[in-house]
Amino acid sequence: MKRQSFPLLFCLVLFIIIIPGCTDTRESDSCFCNCPDDNATAIGLALTNSSVLPYLGSPYTIAGINPRAETTLLKNGNYVTIKTTDVTIDTINDTVHVHVDIPNCTVVSVWAQPKRFIPVPASR
Repeated sequence: MKRQSFPLLFCLVLFIIIIPGCTDTRESDSCFCNCPDDNATAIGLALTNSSVLPYLGSPYTIAGINPRAETTLLKNGNYVTIKTTDVTIDTINDTVHVHVDIPNCTVVSVWAQPKRFIPVPASR
């Protein structure tokens, strides 16, 4: 009787483990959920931040949102890498990256990447 119940018990445990789909609780690149409200929150925080406002004087567009970005900050003498949402704002002269920490509703990093214009050669 014990010998017959072992395969049944093994199959039952295996079935219970497989049915949920994943037993790994770590973040996985293949498992990704992006909520539209988070994107709207990130854009709102980015556009109202005082460090970003000087770049918004010229016409701008939201070039993209990367909800899986990371940025490294210096906190208490140690470098810490945190997960952020990168809101990319395209202006005439710069591409501005605004890293937003949505759970804390803060902008943690702003950096502008100047655009390089290639001069057109003079025609002969």
